Amino acid sequence: MKGYKTKDKKKGAASTALGINKKKMLAALEKSLGVVTQAAKIAGLNRTDHYNYMKSDPKYAAAVAELENISLDFAESKLYEEINSRNITAIIFFL
Repeated sequence: MKGYKTKDKKKGAASTALGINKKKMLAALEKSLGVVTQAAKIAGLNRTDHYNYMKSDPKYAAAVAELENISLDFAESKLYEEINSRNITAIIFFL
């Protein structure tokens, strides 16, 4: 995700790798529209890594929350398009 920066207390390669993994996971979450299992596969990480990052890094958690909002906006816009094209199923789903 653009603009996400890590500020880990650890120094050195381990800290850099952790920051890179978080950025990879955020990018993968964006590609997968927030589906954690698929994002973890794309990023080459474990799902539990994501949940650990969520617990330990408020900036990471905020970035994930923003991605969730973007995903929801995307889904709502697609539903709106279907409603405008008079898709009965979409209309019923909306109601």
